Amino acid sequence: MRPRPGDARSERSRALHRTGALSGGTESPRWLGTVLDRLAAVMPQARGQAIEGAGYIPHVTHPERYVAGLTRFIGAV
Repeated sequence: MRPRPGDARSERSRALHRTGALSGGTESPRWLGTVLDRLAAVMPQARGQAIEGAGYIPHVTHPERYVAGLTRFIGAV
C-alpha cells in the first residue's frame, strides 16, 4: 500500500530527497562512520564533513570548525 499524503511515511520519504548536512569527526567511533555512510547512501543530496581530530560530537568539542562547515553548507544550498 502506498503512503497517503500527510502520512508520516510519506513525509519521511520526501525528507530523504532534501539536502542535509551530515557531520562527524576523524576520531568518531567506527559505528558513527557506518551510520553516516548509510544515511549518505539514502540521502543523495546530503553533504558531509569530517572534522579533523573531533569525535562524534564535533559541535561540542570543535565548535568553531563545526560552525564554519555548517556555514559553508548553508551558503551552498
